[in-house]
Amino acid sequence: MKRYFILLLLLSNTLFGQEKTAVFNLDGTIISESNGYMYEEFTDVYSNHSFETYNDLVHEIGEISQRENYQKLVDRFFKKNDVDVYEDAIEIIKKLKAEGYTLVLCTSTEEHFAKEINKRFLNGAFDKVIGSDLTKGVNSYDKKVSELRKHNIHPDVAYGNSLSDFPMMNYAEKGVLVVNDDDERNKYKDYEECVDDAKENGFEIIHFDDDTVEEED
Repeated sequence: MKRYFILLLLLSNTLFGQEKTAVFNLDGTIISESNGYMYEEFTDVYSNHSFETYNDLVHEIGEISQRENYQKLVDRFFKKNDVDVYEDAIEIIKKLKAEGYTLVLCTSTEEHFAKEINKRFLNGAFDKVIGSDLTKGVNSYDKKVSELRKHNIHPDVAYGNSLSDFPMMNYAEKGVLVVNDDDERNKYKDYEECVDDAKENGFEIIHFDDDTVEEED
């Protein structure tokens, strides 16, 4: 009888006390800066090379990340360079936190960059940060799902702003597409196609204006 009660209690916890998880993309969803822009600014300071393509920048950041002092370089960079955080994103993050969600950042941005942004500009709101190891490639499309599975994370909801986030949003119980309504602020270049596809996938669509935390300060 005692064993039966314990099993029943464990089953009850599994069914009714399960932890809720929300996953977010970073650039274009929470902050206005693209990771390409941040990489360019970073390499202007810490590299002697010039770059013609995004892939060149990614390769160079991967090379720099092998230096022993890489974390110090990232820390120093963000002491001097701010990022613009969407006010609307902060409100959603606060709401989910208050509702008891575990928050996960799953982004194509290099992982040390993402962790530093979470610490400095998001007040450490995210419980786990999964970014790219650029020596191995960019964490995007299906790779985001692979990373979430590797960490045993099956989100209740996932927020993204581009087609590269769709696999992650489909993997979640609920997908939410973030659309920035200001054309001058890094709106996703194929956003009309993205919105149409989001509707076909049954995602919720929400709109952010151009207000950022830095601007209001």
